[in-house]
Order: sequence, then structure tokens, then C-alpha cells
Amino acid sequence: MATRVAFLSMLVLLATGAVAPAQDFGPSEAETLRSVETCLASAKDDPRRCIGKASDKCTALPGAETTEAIDTCLESERAAWDTILNRNYKAAMKAAEEKDRELSANYETDIVSTLKAAQRAWIAYRDAECDRVFAFWKDGTIRTSQALSCQRDLTGARAIELAATED
Repeated sequence: MATRVAFLSMLVLLATGAVAPAQDFGPSEAETLRSVETCLASAKDDPRRCIGKASDKCTALPGAETTEAIDTCLESERAAWDTILNRNYKAAMKAAEEKDRELSANYETDIVSTLKAAQRAWIAYRDAECDRVFAFWKDGTIRTSQALSCQRDLTGARAIELAATED
């Protein structure tokens, strides 16, 4: 629990800019979001290849040698995937509502509540897994980078999964 609190506190500080030694480093969150969306639009049958591309490009920039700069890049892409995840969740929820209405004449369905339950379970899994990663690397400065990579990767994968449920 203490690990989770420390990790969430770090994310809040990064997101609000309260701790941002590298805040002027790399592309803006809006630019990172556009980069991820562009990759997804061209990814065809392999959208997972887009996970990590924006932060990899960012960390290849001059000046990205510091842990703070790397964390800024990772957080920017994590935030982009979170935006996409929220958008895809809303669309999946709308599709679930429509499917519930469509099937309700012949079947008892509750796709909406099962989607909500799945999302809550996924959030609990993501948080616990990334807390584990943070705890594993606790004795090094890399712990935040590893935890942010975990958040980025799992959030990106879930965003892609939710997009697939809309089809």
C-alpha cells in the first residue's frame, strides 16, 4: 500500500508539474498524443507496435540522458495512452449499450455492467502490477521509469483492446 501511495504521489506531481525538472523537455503531451494517434492510424493489424514509440523517439532527443527527462518522455506517452483509453472506453460503453438494447428483446443481457466490472478489474490489475514493478526496483533511481513504462505499456494495451471491442 505504501508503494502504491508513493507511486501515485509521484504521478500526481509529474502530471501537475509540481515536480518537473525536465518539464520543458521533449514534445508536449498534445504532440505526443498526435504521434501515438498517427502511429495507430498507420498500424493496420499491429497497433501494439505503437506502444513505446513516442517515448522512444523522445528519449532519443539530445538532453534525454537524465532520469528526469526519460520520466518526462514516459509520462507524456502514458498520458496519451490514457486519453486514448478513455476515448475507447466511452465508445465501447456506447457499443455495449446499443448491443444490450439490440439483444434485449430476445435475451437477458447486461453487457454494460460486465464492461464496467472488467474495466474496474483491469484498473486494479494495472495498479497492482505497476506497484509490484515499482517495489522491485525500489533501491534504484530507475524505479520511476520502470513503473511509468509499466503504466504506459498496460494502458496502451488496454486502449487497443477496448478499440477492438467496438468492431
